[in-house]
Amino acid sequence: MKGLQVESDQKLIDKDKNLACKDVVIVEFQCRLREVQEALEAERQRGDSLEVGIAAEKVKLESTEEARKVSQAALNLAQDNYAKVQATVEPLINDLSWLQNYGVAHIANSILNSTELDREVVALIVASQAVGHRAGYVECAAHVETAFHTHWGTLHCFVNEQADDGLRKA
Repeated sequence: MKGLQVESDQKLIDKDKNLACKDVVIVEFQCRLREVQEALEAERQRGDSLEVGIAAEKVKLESTEEARKVSQAALNLAQDNYAKVQATVEPLINDLSWLQNYGVAHIANSILNSTELDREVVALIVASQAVGHRAGYVECAAHVETAFHTHWGTLHCFVNEQADDGLRKA
């Protein structure tokens, strides 16, 4: 029986060794499980931070897109205002150019050098000469009347008619 006892003790020792080995394997698996759990937790935290980063980038992208839209609207408004100002300024520039080329001095020269004005000035000179001749004739007639004590008529003088016609025309 001693052989049985030794054999049974040996089986127990083998089982204890086997259990001890299995305990070591279990402890190793538990360590590996903790490592894997920690790695998974770290990955989850990294995923969370990436998710937060992605959300921040999405907000930044939306802000950038909104800013782009606002900038585009401002650019469109500025271009529209520029077109309106250009439409207002362009005729003024054309008017300024016209004034530089055909301004008041040019218009005054055109008026002063016109043949119509020349004719009117000549007519005025002729009328003023006629008036002067008439005044001289009337003065002379007055001296004759005084000297000879007679009435000297001025109606027969054609200078009177020329003076009246010239004054009417002028």
